[in-house]
Amino acid sequence: MGPYTSRADGGSALIVKQEAGALTVLQKLTLAHMPVVVSDTVSNGWKEIVVPYSGGGVEPACVVLRAENGICPSVADGAAIDSLEGVSGTAVLYIQV
Repeated sequence: MGPYTSRADGGSALIVKQEAGALTVLQKLTLAHMPVVVSDTVSNGWKEIVVPYSGGGVEPACVVLRAENGICPSVADGAAIDSLEGVSGTAVLYIQV
C-alpha cells in the first residue's frame, strides 16, 4: 500500500485477529489507500475502518467500512464521508516487501 507499492486505484490491506501470539487473516480489502484508520467508533461489535477511496474514475472520498455479521464491506461499498475531520482512532499502515 502506498505510492511505491500499489496501483493508482489502491492496494490490498488485511484485517487480522491476534490470538495466542498468532495472526489470523479474517478478510482482505482491495482498493485501499493510506491512511487506513481503525476508528474508535464501534458498530455491530466491530471497530469501523475509514479509508480514502479514489481511482478508476470515481470521485475521491473517504469511506467508512462498517462490518455486518463480522464481514466488512468492500472499499467501493463503504459509506462516503466528507473528510477525516472528527474521525478519531488509530492510523495503521501495512507494507508488504
